[in-house]
Amino acid sequence: MTAAQQKRCVSIVSDSLQRRLSARETEQLLVTVGLSQSEASIAFDLIRQGIQSGVNAAVTDGMSAKNYKPGEIALYDAAFDNGYRAFKREVRRVWIKRLFWILVITSLVIFAIVRAVGGESTSHAPPPQSQIPLNMDPTGKHYKH
Repeated sequence: MTAAQQKRCVSIVSDSLQRRLSARETEQLLVTVGLSQSEASIAFDLIRQGIQSGVNAAVTDGMSAKNYKPGEIALYDAAFDNGYRAFKREVRRVWIKRLFWILVITSLVIFAIVRAVGGESTSHAPPPQSQIPLNMDPTGKHYKH
């Protein structure tokens, strides 16, 4: 199997696991890549295990992958890397989403506090009028109407 086929197979299995497709449906998708039915079944199991091991390694920060030796089975390696990267990417996405909502809520609270404090101290009355009567010019002379 070429590297491009391996990558495509790992992508198919990863997508099917996320979409919760059955093993049979996933194997049929693998057959469309050029694998035989028996190869597709073996590849599905191997890739699923590799993805799960990669996710477990990401969760445990590598502690669960002490027995894993890269380079033994290239398809498993590709699946392992895919699971590891997918989990790390998802964790990053969740933290960014949380940070976004924290910023939004904090901004709204600050806005509400500023508005409440600013509303009490700032008078909404019109600015004071000049002390000069309307019928007098600035020199003190009265206008006649």
